[in-house]
Amino acid sequence: MVLLCAGTSHAQTMLYETDDGRPIFQITYPSGWTLDLDFDKPREEFGGPPPPRVVEAMPSDGSLLWLGIWIPPEVRNFQEAKVYLDSLEQHILTDVQAGEPRSEQLNGMPAYVIEGTAKKDNDDVNWLMAFFQPVKDVVAAAFYVAVPAAEQKHKKDLDALVASLRPVK
Repeated sequence: MVLLCAGTSHAQTMLYETDDGRPIFQITYPSGWTLDLDFDKPREEFGGPPPPRVVEAMPSDGSLLWLGIWIPPEVRNFQEAKVYLDSLEQHILTDVQAGEPRSEQLNGMPAYVIEGTAKKDNDDVNWLMAFFQPVKDVVAAAFYVAVPAAEQKHKKDLDALVASLRPVK
């Protein structure tokens, strides 16, 4: 997958494309967020550490909130997404408590969502993992981890991120 960036120092819109140049989805990050773009292709097997992030985003105010969006190449459907999610738990968070997974529509895209609480280092955090299918043959992952105060402080930004996530037709 390839990522193209369009924007200024204000909000930044990212367009995700397949290797053959087919645009599949876009997202707009809020102004004032730090973006770390990683163009390396993921190299991973189930049970390994998470793949390199295509985009890692954090509020620039130092809030303990992290958002990553990537396309795990080994996840082609929502059944494989559950196995993939279980492999992430052992590498990123501890003391994980998860709610019931749910199927949703995310701006017209089928989605598999699970959220819960955990510890990241010594901090209590809330987390949410959404797998979504912008096109039939691609499943993407969006994952955020935040201490509750940062999650509350940036709720409008998080809502705007979700609202901006759209398939490209």
